[in-house]
Amino acid sequence: ASWQEKAKAGADALNKGQKKQGNHEEELQKAVQLFWAAAKLRPDFPRGYLGLARALRLLGSASDAREALLQGLDRCPEDGALLQELQKMPEPPRKEVELEPEPAEPEPPRSEPAEAEGSNFTWKPKVPKPNLLMLVG
Repeated sequence: ASWQEKAKAGADALNKGQKKQGNHEEELQKAVQLFWAAAKLRPDFPRGYLGLARALRLLGSASDAREALLQGLDRCPEDGALLQELQKMPEPPRKEVELEPEPAEPEPPRSEPAEAEGSNFTWKPKVPKPNLLMLVG
């Protein structure tokens, strides 16, 4: 089958799946397969990625839907529909990872500096290093 036939069948399956009647999940899975096949046959066809992303999103796979849109934008960077759909997608959650501080080498014992007579100088110890946080996305 040609990419046009796969894309049309994918659109039909997506429309049936959006109605949430009967085997809507099965129709959405079918839409995913058909749109993916159309995108592989014709990588510069943005509607294949758009349909794929919509079907994946309806199946509850937002991260895969976002990835499909990004792949489509790699091949069709000027397509407004892909950009618009990507803007509707929620941002993936960022994971905060606390880095363990590296074990410090033992410091030699310090002696407090002697105060100079008549000066207002007071010795203050170093502030301990704060823990580092890194955002992974």
